Amino acid sequence: MLVIVMVTLLFATFALIAFIEKATNDLLVEQREAETKRLRMEAYSALEVTLAVLEDFRQVGNGLHSPAEGWNDPLTFAGYTPTEDRTVEVAFEDESGKIPCRTPTGRRCRGCSRRGTSRRTTPTRSPMH
Repeated sequence: MLVIVMVTLLFATFALIAFIEKATNDLLVEQREAETKRLRMEAYSALEVTLAVLEDFRQVGNGLHSPAEGWNDPLTFAGYTPTEDRTVEVAFEDESGKIPCRTPTGRRCRGCSRRGTSRRTTPTRSPMH
């Protein structure tokens, strides 16, 4: 009889340990998903503030010409403070890699508008007779 009780207790212990490990994993997954949602909301809030500040600068200055105009740090300009000791950074990058050609008078910018259609040809000499 004592053996049956011991086996039952041993089985119950293993079942309880397995249940606790599974519950711990499930709780970790839920916690990570909740944190992801909170971070996503923070990112969307910062993005909305950034877009609103850029739109304000665009309307006032007839466009966005240079970060030196003051729109290079839109979150500080708007007084945005992230929640829960988080940090949010905004960076602007020109992914086009193009040379700005606002005034196409310089030698450097003369071919900007024709760059995609120009062809290079090698001059050929005509035979002398």
